[in-house]
Amino acid sequence: GASPGIEYTPPPADASRGAQVVAIAMQYLGIPYRWGAASPSEGFDCSGLTMYVFAQIGVSLRVSVIDLSVGKAGGELLTIINPEFVLREGMQIEEEGCLSVPGITASVARPERVVVRALDRHGVSRVIDGTGLLARALQHEIDHLDGKVFVDYLSRLKRDRVLKKFQKAEKLSRKAS
Repeated sequence: GASPGIEYTPPPADASRGAQVVAIAMQYLGIPYRWGAASPSEGFDCSGLTMYVFAQIGVSLRVSVIDLSVGKAGGELLTIINPEFVLREGMQIEEEGCLSVPGITASVARPERVVVRALDRHGVSRVIDGTGLLARALQHEIDHLDGKVFVDYLSRLKRDRVLKKFQKAEKLSRKAS
């Protein structure tokens, strides 16, 4: 948790996921932080933002916040710090997308069940046993912390198709602006 005597002003409830992750990690590390004009920009992918920010201050910390309610139930955020897989078993194949590759989805095979050991937002070690959507979300977010995105799991042919589709969408987006 936060260190005694350290100033910590939390982000507003409607802050982006990335901003919430940074605030949680700053509090966990006991780094003074006042939310305001100098706060991190909205709209960053949460894991990319946290890895970048903490690399800049020399802290090796892997943080992700998972929201399976898609912003509908703020109290249901799952914060994982320095997660590691204990177990992966079974298989599920589902359509997956990502804000890192907007507008693109593809079927991705992932384990049906995962067990992850991580610290929670208070620094307490937890074991999370996830199946179905939670298992998929844990794997997806930990992949980000490891520098991977879902397209890395596609065959070369599918990955090339996805990348062409993404490049085409970006080109159309630039023309429209």
